[in-house]
Amino acid sequence: MNSEDRTFKFRKVVSFSLFILFLILCISGFALYIKPEGDIANWIGWRFLGLDKEGWEGFHALFSLFFLVCALMHLLYNLKVLILYLKQKVTGRLALKKEFCVSAFIVTALLIGTVMRVQPFWKIAQWRQALKKNRGLITVQEPEPGFHKRTIGAVAEFFGMPARELVRKLNLIDIRVTDTDKKLIDVAHENNMTPEKVYIRILEQGK
Repeated sequence: MNSEDRTFKFRKVVSFSLFILFLILCISGFALYIKPEGDIANWIGWRFLGLDKEGWEGFHALFSLFFLVCALMHLLYNLKVLILYLKQKVTGRLALKKEFCVSAFIVTALLIGTVMRVQPFWKIAQWRQALKKNRGLITVQEPEPGFHKRTIGAVAEFFGMPARELVRKLNLIDIRVTDTDKKLIDVAHENNMTPEKVYIRILEQGK
């Protein structure tokens, strides 16, 4: 092994990082594709591989930024080659390859097909909309949009009872509430439950 093989090369780090980040973004992109709509995901406590909706959104945003930085660094490392290639294109010494034409055609077709909502391209977006509104995941519908963000006091008001009475009922079924100003979703998380399950337990207590 010569000395060049033992030399640490940051260019290779960038290349390997791009590949790994690409795989990670494929996973996070899939997670965001299948996640239900925002309120539904929060209401049922949707998770995928241990992360909830907000977790995957933050994860995808962060690693997308890392991917962009590595892509720019990769471009800078290969800038001379790119400039030489473009110069050869301009001077006409490099013929336009069939492969480039085919790839440009495919990308353009995907772009136009998606923007114009042409099938089958738009079908992927429609599948995404169906997944977002998948009612089969829900046992009980959220009574009002954003109900999971209501405070325990507001939830008690919704059920027409004093906040103290609701807290008493929740404590009887081992759902601990320390503050009536806490949101339903926060109380659910503190008790390892989902807002939907807490709501169902409240309904059962009223029977």
